[in-house]
Amino acid sequence: MEGVTAKRKRISKKNKKAWRKFSDTKDVEDFLDEKRQEERIGTFEHVPDEKLFEIDVTKQDVKEKILTRRREKFLRPYRSLEVLQPSTAVPDPITKRNKGKSAEERKSAFVKKMEERKRLAGRWANKHATILQNRSLSDEMRKKRIKRKDFDTDLWAETPASGPKEGVDANWLRKSAYVHVLANTGNRMTLRPKTMSLKTSVLDPVEAPHPGLSYNPSYQDHRELLTKVVDDEMKIIKEEKHLKRVITDMIPRVTQEEVEENWMKEMSQGLPEVKEPKVEEDSGVEEDKLDTGVVGNPIVTRDKKKTLQKRRKLREARAELIQRREAKLEKKKHSDIERVKLLKKELSKRDEKLKMLQEKRERVKEAKVSQPKMLSSHKFEPPEVDFNMRDEIAGNLRNVKPEGSLLKDRFKRLQERNVIETRVKQKMKRKYKRKVIEKASHKMGWEPKGYH
Repeated sequence: MEGVTAKRKRISKKNKKAWRKFSDTKDVEDFLDEKRQEERIGTFEHVPDEKLFEIDVTKQDVKEKILTRRREKFLRPYRSLEVLQPSTAVPDPITKRNKGKSAEERKSAFVKKMEERKRLAGRWANKHATILQNRSLSDEMRKKRIKRKDFDTDLWAETPASGPKEGVDANWLRKSAYVHVLANTGNRMTLRPKTMSLKTSVLDPVEAPHPGLSYNPSYQDHRELLTKVVDDEMKIIKEEKHLKRVITDMIPRVTQEEVEENWMKEMSQGLPEVKEPKVEEDSGVEEDKLDTGVVGNPIVTRDKKKTLQKRRKLREARAELIQRREAKLEKKKHSDIERVKLLKKELSKRDEKLKMLQEKRERVKEAKVSQPKMLSSHKFEPPEVDFNMRDEIAGNLRNVKPEGSLLKDRFKRLQERNVIETRVKQKMKRKYKRKVIEKASHKMGWEPKGYH
């Protein structure tokens, strides 16, 4: 029927869920969408005409405009700080916020006044001390003042030294100034590496050779060197015999068949043994011998309840055990009191033993000072002594036979002084990849089965 409107349906909006479901918020959402659109593309309502329209101007005005743009570009904030700027034009809904006071703002007026008094008093004391110091300095400068005279000496005629002059404080003068002056005056300073001043070992850079190594040694020195060489060789032979006895001789030599048999035994450990069934000759039927023994769980009976007499005896035994323990502890205390002298002797022996161990550690520590350190995974091996037999001694430098290598000796000495790490010569062996080329006349055109 025309003119009849539908009856408005009343809906309860008691809860938040119902309120959100049946409330019409389309007008609010449309308004917010318009605002977001304006934020994205902008509006022309509040933009002045000077920014929308451009008036034709002369060259002078163009120059001013360019300068203005450059000035605005220069004053524009950095791109890296744009993250700190708000990304929307919607104002903050909470305009008033609680701001906490700093420690300086929380101070009372009385405290601020007292701090100001202390600051002024300290400033006056410092100023007074500075005045007295300046007066004393001025008196000293007045005494040390150089009288006016004629400067007839040539400062550049003297050869500059390679370091700072005497009386010059090198703390405020940089080293680059000396380097610059010396480089331009013809006397360049040679700069040593800092690592050369480091003390890596107590040993001398070059060790004095043994007197028995001379081309014309004395009989005693030569015999002493010979004894040392023999002792070193005996140590090497003894070590080789020890390794042969505890390693080579302890490992038995077996044949290939024994190796395979031992391997089979080791691999079959834990596996069940398969026994072949016995077959009778007459019937040919296998007999299985079954065990007829009966295996079952033991009979379980309920423990009898303890009687009062048994409980009383257990209680008395427990009390007696505690009493014996206490009596034993008291007896031990009395015996410890009587053993005071013996304990003192034990403590004194213990102190002597600790003192001996400390002295031994000190001796070991002092011995390690002159020994090379482990700077790599290889242990330092001292070089062999270059020794000449009695018939090889020349007696003069002209006929002497050179022994050893000076370069190798210096290299070993650097390792012994911890200047460089201990190194071992590496054997480089190149493995060339074999290249296989198939001739065109041998190509079959198809790949055989099982060929890879």
